[in-house]
This record gives sequence, structure tokens and C-alpha cells, in this order.
Amino acid sequence: MSMHGSFLLLRGDKRTQLRQIFEAFNYRVASDKYPLDNWQESVKYRQQLPKDHVLKATWYSNGWTVIADDELVMCVDEKQCVRVANEFKTEIYGFLAEDASGSYGFWAYKPHKARAYFTTDGQVHEDTGEKIPAEEGINCEELFEDDLFTIINRLGAEIENWKGEMAVYDLDESHMVAQPERSMNPPGKPAVIDGGNPEEPQKSTGQTKRSWWKFW
Repeated sequence: MSMHGSFLLLRGDKRTQLRQIFEAFNYRVASDKYPLDNWQESVKYRQQLPKDHVLKATWYSNGWTVIADDELVMCVDEKQCVRVANEFKTEIYGFLAEDASGSYGFWAYKPHKARAYFTTDGQVHEDTGEKIPAEEGINCEELFEDDLFTIINRLGAEIENWKGEMAVYDLDESHMVAQPERSMNPPGKPAVIDGGNPEEPQKSTGQTKRSWWKFW
């Protein structure tokens, strides 16, 4: 099973502002948040979810507001990340892992993009800014999900084994369907996610695979 996930970390407790934050990313909040004790409880909501709606889980951990973004779009939306970091006076860190295409990356907005590293199938598409302290000792040329967890853990947020309370938002994205700017591909680069040559064998990293959604 391919790993497919992304997280957005906002410094500080932004839980009361999440509706406005999602709206800043051009989502329409379709209903009030659902409080959950674990992700499995979301099944009852997913069964009634309209086709063009998505659920995003959020929680607060050790000084960070966490957004789990299964659609892989928020952390690579530089314009909106900068806008949200400015408007809500916060720093934003984004992390992405998509094993099927070998895509891994992380971004830091403080509030402007201060650091970015994104690689697909061993090819670096973005490497900008000064290294952040949390990536010390990490070989980004061989970036893997373990390295992303290391950076997240060093920042202090708990994600991999989170068992605390969550709030899940029902978001309408019907008005955003087929908008190219919501692609995770770097500007000027061809599509690499959910595309490419299906006959091309995936390269083995030789590293142990871990699920981004282990806590769910």
C-alpha cells in the first residue's frame, strides 16, 4: 500500500481560527467541525460525504496546530501559506510523502518561504533557503518519510502516534475541481503525482516503509 499523506503545522493554538484558515485556502467549510476521539469514528461521516467534499483532521500538540491534508495540496500552495502565516501571525511547516511516485518534501514559511526541499523519484525539484535546525544531520538527497518524521519530532509536534482528541472539518472543494494551481507539482515541472508511466518500475529505497496514518 502506497504512503500518501501531508501535514501542515502552524505554530501556536489556532484551533479557534481554523474555519478562517481553511477559507483562506479557498475551501468552503460545509458544516461545523466534528469532535472525534480517533480517525475510525469518521467513517459515519464519510459515508454521507458528497463527492466533492473532503474531511481534514486537526489537533493541537505541544504548541502546534496540526492539519492532516490527505489531498496533498495545502503545504505546496506557497501563496496561501504565506498569506495565512502573515494574517494569523504564525510560522507554517509543511510535510509531504507520496511513496508511489517517490515524492517527499518539506517547506517552512516564516512568514515568507524560508526553506523548501522537494524531491521526486530521486530528482530534486526544489532546494531553496537556509537549512532549518531541525534538519541537521539529514541527507536530503536521500529524503524519505523517516526523515520527515525526524524533523516533525524535533519541532515538537506529535503526529505518528497521536491518540488525543481530533476535530474533523467537512470541506467543500467542488468549486476548485480541475484547477491546475492546486497541483502539488513544482512550477514548470511535469505532473508526477497520480500520473507518469505505469509500466515504469518503482525504485526501491532499501528503507523500512511506515504508514503516515499509523495513529488512525
